[in-house]
Amino acid sequence: MKEVLLKKVLLFMLIISGSSCHKEEPDITVPVMIEIETSTGRRDSLLADAAGISYEMMEAALPFRAALRNNQQYRSAVYVYDSKSVTGFLEKPKELAARIALLGIKDIYLSIGKNAMSGSDVVRTNWLRLFNKYAHEFGLKVWALRLASYAQFANDQLIIDECEQVIAYNNAVAPDERFDGVSADWEPHVLKEGGVNTPPGMSYFWDSSKNYGVGGSNDMLLKRTLEMLNLARANLYGLPLNEAIHYMYQNNFNSGNLSYGSTLQFLESCEFITVMCYTDTREKVWSRGLTPVENAKGKPGSVSICVKTSLNTYGDDGDVTTSLHLKGWTYLINALNYFYTQGATKPAFRGIDFFEYEGLEIMWRDFVES
Repeated sequence: MKEVLLKKVLLFMLIISGSSCHKEEPDITVPVMIEIETSTGRRDSLLADAAGISYEMMEAALPFRAALRNNQQYRSAVYVYDSKSVTGFLEKPKELAARIALLGIKDIYLSIGKNAMSGSDVVRTNWLRLFNKYAHEFGLKVWALRLASYAQFANDQLIIDECEQVIAYNNAVAPDERFDGVSADWEPHVLKEGGVNTPPGMSYFWDSSKNYGVGGSNDMLLKRTLEMLNLARANLYGLPLNEAIHYMYQNNFNSGNLSYGSTLQFLESCEFITVMCYTDTREKVWSRGLTPVENAKGKPGSVSICVKTSLNTYGDDGDVTTSLHLKGWTYLINALNYFYTQGATKPAFRGIDFFEYEGLEIMWRDFVES
């Protein structure tokens, strides 16, 4: 088994390439070999022990981590959901934090229930405090994924209350147990007329076929989203804010179909934004993320591109056209090399984010067990 894994690692090292030293757009069809540290060090062994994983899992993690190019100041993040990974690691918060750290991911968008933050769910409150503590010990940042309710589109007070709860939690715990920021996931394009996610009291509804145009419903929903982010920022008292956005906003802004929704407008309230580029090939992912990255070229490290690694785990109905999951671990690492080579000349490119952890770990484990 170990021999098979070592062969796979060698194959990865041949796949992984670095950025060109030239200033012009890199030729992604020609591999560029760079020196990447993939050997097992003491820290890796300690992380693997803390993560409760096998030697083979650790070895398979190293090429993935190298492909994230952390030595070039990029940062990657992963979504972690209460109903999935939190529940699965409810008795092992340190293992989850260590696995994420071993993969080289630096930021965690953590979806955790209100009862965990308020202290009324003692088990999950203790889990949260321990998870944040271990994540910080491993050099990670944790963002509270709490601004994600569609009801907040129709009620400012719900936004203020949510921000107050995050601040109250941070004030009640030790510094190493606090959140480092807040991640919002407000998606106005989901608010269809009569839709199950659309709250009562809405005056505008999203319709990609007929509601575009400056001043149209789609435009006004994006205006509302920007107002919500501004309100959240004002009530977070300096705690950084991140928002997930759809790749199509910038394209329609550029074509004159929208006056709101540009990447730069989102960055007025956010430290950085995450562009959802959920599709099934590396080329389509980059094509969708490129326009927002270009729009923010004056703001270095401000745009992350998010790929979907889940399939039948969270946030999808098993639609294979939205995910890289079935492509496998080798393809994912090759895709990361492609993204970072493309992004080498794009100042705004921050790194690759992953939706979500459970699907990512399944890909990782399936590779080792194949």
